[in-house]
Amino acid sequence: MAVCGVAAALAVAGGVAGAQQAAPSATLPVARIAVVDTGALMRDSKPARRMLAQIETLNATLQADASEAESRLRSERDALNAQRNVLSEEGFQQRARAFEEEVRGTQMGIQERSRAIQLAQQKAQSQLRAAIEPILKDLVTETGATLLLERQRVLLHDTAMDITATALARLDALDPQIEVTLTGAEP
Repeated sequence: MAVCGVAAALAVAGGVAGAQQAAPSATLPVARIAVVDTGALMRDSKPARRMLAQIETLNATLQADASEAESRLRSERDALNAQRNVLSEEGFQQRARAFEEEVRGTQMGIQERSRAIQLAQQKAQSQLRAAIEPILKDLVTETGATLLLERQRVLLHDTAMDITATALARLDALDPQIEVTLTGAEP
């Protein structure tokens, strides 16, 4: 019994001592929280819409070029197959290898352009994020917020905490020119 009593006394004493050690953390400032939807800024702002339109145009051009190449290669394949009985076996094999090489080259070119578009999109998005960051910093300072959270990560919040509309208006007013620039694989 005495051992249990001593253990209980130590546990209580430890709890009191632990509470005394935790006291300094009680001096932390009160958190003032703001919430922002960066997805909306990256999607709905003027510069974002222009950027997305440029990317859509590049992708549409790539798709049209790929369809044209596919049609052309299909015609070449059909013409080659039609010559199969006219050409010698060696002549046919030689043309078939050249055709296969052309197909591979065309596929590689299309893949390279697709990668270039993806890279250009990533760079443009980075430019847009760089334009958004100082706007958010200013809003945090102006509102006195000590913590800025992404709205998608917050379950519930008071709408007064949401600075998205103000950030969007400022981004649209600033209207940075975000260019989607391809490097390497030009159409």
